Amino acid sequence: MTSVPCYATVVAVDSDSEFEIISLSYLLTYSYEEIMQHLSKSQRARYAIRSFKILADSLTLQGSYKPSGKIGEKMSETLRQLSPEIYGTMADPRITELKGLEYVVDRMPRGIENCTRIILTAQEDFQTTSFEKIVPRKRRRVSYAVSESELCFVITTGMSEIYDILTHITFLNLEAHKIYQQVYNRVDGISNEWSELERVVKKKTALTGAALEQAIWNLSIILGRTYKETKQTYDYLEKCRLEENTNNGLFPIIYGIGRRVILEQESSENELTVYFTPSLQEVISHHKYAQRWSESVKQLLYQLQLHEAPIHLVSANMHSVRNILYGSGALREAGDQVPQDLYEMVRVIRDKEIDVDGFAQKYGFNYLADYSGSNIDVNIIDLASIDENDLHPSLRVNFEYVKEKRPVIVVIDYAFGTQAFDIMDEFLQPVERAGITYSIPVE
Repeated sequence: MTSVPCYATVVAVDSDSEFEIISLSYLLTYSYEEIMQHLSKSQRARYAIRSFKILADSLTLQGSYKPSGKIGEKMSETLRQLSPEIYGTMADPRITELKGLEYVVDRMPRGIENCTRIILTAQEDFQTTSFEKIVPRKRRRVSYAVSESELCFVITTGMSEIYDILTHITFLNLEAHKIYQQVYNRVDGISNEWSELERVVKKKTALTGAALEQAIWNLSIILGRTYKETKQTYDYLEKCRLEENTNNGLFPIIYGIGRRVILEQESSENELTVYFTPSLQEVISHHKYAQRWSESVKQLLYQLQLHEAPIHLVSANMHSVRNILYGSGALREAGDQVPQDLYEMVRVIRDKEIDVDGFAQKYGFNYLADYSGSNIDVNIIDLASIDENDLHPSLRVNFEYVKEKRPVIVVIDYAFGTQAFDIMDEFLQPVERAGITYSIPVE
């Protein structure tokens, strides 16, 4: 057992790297260097994760914070220490992380780079307003552009979604400060490269040919990346911008996050601030959307008369289990040969765009789209309705057990983080139908 000294509390680390006590006051009192010197690599990673969670939980109660403020700096330290693979080389202060930027831009609303006010709230009646509704490219997350500098996130999946958003905000803030360090010099002021980027962004005309190449080269100097790396990210974001309108393009994004930090240095009034509304805490505490989701799933099980069948829960996307169980039969119905290799069968289904859904619905497959706000779709599969002859030959299924027990597979579309605990907590609650109370028989 090793102990790290602290005036406010003690952080104890046992042989399994589990932290017995970690307080918010401790996190704000000591530097990461002082804490980390006592810990192994695995302990440092666990400490970083738990520290970020403690800080994030405290912020929802506090009501607001500034990413460039004291708590924001502590969150940045934990993220740098953890250095998630999805964020690439974000821990390197010399270069801006482009692959991590692509990842975050795909999961945050268009225009996030221009915001100085970000509000996290529970469901609001924005449908009657003129606020633009924005859904990111790779997250079913709803937000509204209140103004050019203010975004409002509508939180429906609990603390998991809050952790996700705060992590992305922290990443963007880290990269913004790197950009500031690259373009600002106390002696010479703003660099020529930044002035050129500003000119390109404010010109608001599409660049082509030599002018585009010159602008990308100039940007690569600001980012500390090669021309090729910068061009690849530019091309990726530009494709998403033109085809799906999910971002504003690489030049405006870099200019937006860098300009914010420059303005923050001029006045604290320009600092980015993140707000948490009181209604948000109420929704998180009461599992509001998890309750709605659970009720809709239980209702469909009851309608299908499967509410007393043994339930087997699987967390997966909406096509993987379906394709494995029904792909072979769908190929035969379409007049195609079934490959002996299971993975090859899945590839053929994808390449030929076989209608597995239509076939599966004849044999016990039911799809439930989510309308609760939890953003978790569900497949309900009655295994007793599957024709044994339609299964792929590599699958081994005990049909004697299936006929006797009539089990049901419930496939959940990737519940995210703590949201999984919320929905399971609600799903396992007894339900009353026609005056009878049923317990969900999960196995």
